[in-house]
Amino acid sequence: MNIKLHVIGTGYVGLVSGVMMSYLGHDVTCLDTDISKINQLKKNILPIYEPKLAEYLPALVKSGKLRFTSSYSAELQNSQAVFITVGTPPLPSGEADLQYIFTAIDNLCEWIRDDCLIVIKSTVPPTTCNRIIDYLNNKNLKFSVASNPEFLREGTAVDDFLNPDRILIGTNNKQAEDLLKEIYRPLTTRNIPLVTTDLVTAELTKYVSNAFLATKIAFINEMANLCEKIGANTKELSCAVGLDKRIGREFLNVGPGFGGSCFPKDMLALVQIATHYQCNFQIVNSVINSNYQRPYDMVDKIHYIIGNDLHNKVISVLGLTFKAGTDDIRNSPAIKIIEILVDKGANIKVFDPVGMNNAKKELKNVFFADSALSACKNSDIIIVATEWSEFKDLDWSLIHRQVKSPVIIDLRHILDGDMLKALGFKYCLI
Repeated sequence: MNIKLHVIGTGYVGLVSGVMMSYLGHDVTCLDTDISKINQLKKNILPIYEPKLAEYLPALVKSGKLRFTSSYSAELQNSQAVFITVGTPPLPSGEADLQYIFTAIDNLCEWIRDDCLIVIKSTVPPTTCNRIIDYLNNKNLKFSVASNPEFLREGTAVDDFLNPDRILIGTNNKQAEDLLKEIYRPLTTRNIPLVTTDLVTAELTKYVSNAFLATKIAFINEMANLCEKIGANTKELSCAVGLDKRIGREFLNVGPGFGGSCFPKDMLALVQIATHYQCNFQIVNSVINSNYQRPYDMVDKIHYIIGNDLHNKVISVLGLTFKAGTDDIRNSPAIKIIEILVDKGANIKVFDPVGMNNAKKELKNVFFADSALSACKNSDIIIVATEWSEFKDLDWSLIHRQVKSPVIIDLRHILDGDMLKALGFKYCLI
């Protein structure tokens, strides 16, 4: 069934959701008030880096099944459902800022039909949908509201949309539930689980999922600290533990900490929610503190390996994004490590395959190289901070001849240590 939809917001979630819903056969209009971004999209230029997304965009736009607009207009009257995917950034308290949600609600209400379903796909605190319903009721508006949290990972968002572990919808009436089931029917006919629940449970599930995954990352990073003290192999430990089906192998990769736009933000918001309801979240608070400390631990390791003052040392950092497969540097541990090193007086040279433009807006007093090879030239130490596969294939023999000191710290366990040692590098892992 072809359903007419609007998606409000064209960030990582909104753009992927809009494009892929169109691919499922629906008639989709993506709306964003950022005119320059919309003009780019109309020309099939993506404002974000997300693998595979560019493969779908041109054909869908050409077919007329996918459109872009920067204005709220009478076209919204044709939509049966509107998905809101705007940002919910943290306030200074850590609480989610919902102003963009309610601004979108206000703009929508001038145009949509009475039977249009408003779907909140943004990550919002539990009871937000009920707050929206009360807000609408006070305006004598009776639109249905549903919760449909997203579980898309940057770098694999297209595959995650098409092959999700589950689809989660929260509603308070059968009509809303039936419409969402119809929207996702192209996926559920492939036996992808559809979980239906109430509004509050759906909203909370997103936070709990992210908090649990973040806990796994922080836990294995702390175990890595112990491994280093007693001489255990962290990578083999993670593999052996992850083979237990009760635990699972994902999110047990040792590294410099978790980042991105979701985990840090959602952890802080969850603590604020718990505080509001007088729940003591000792585990979640510990995870936040552990992850905050992690970049400082990495700098201590760098300092120990160099063996003296970092002042004026040339340090090459390969990888700036919070993980591979994205241009997103938000809360990136690599960025934090660089900032600490700069404060200690080190001379930093950096390179990232796709994250350079975003990093230039954030980082000061560093040299942005045009290649990994250039970044490593005359280096005292090379740090691999993001797990880009491109770094595995570098000409390390050439790099060895050009560095001042052949030292590599692989924070992501991606390089061939035996090969590097054979070339003459001092190769260091977590």
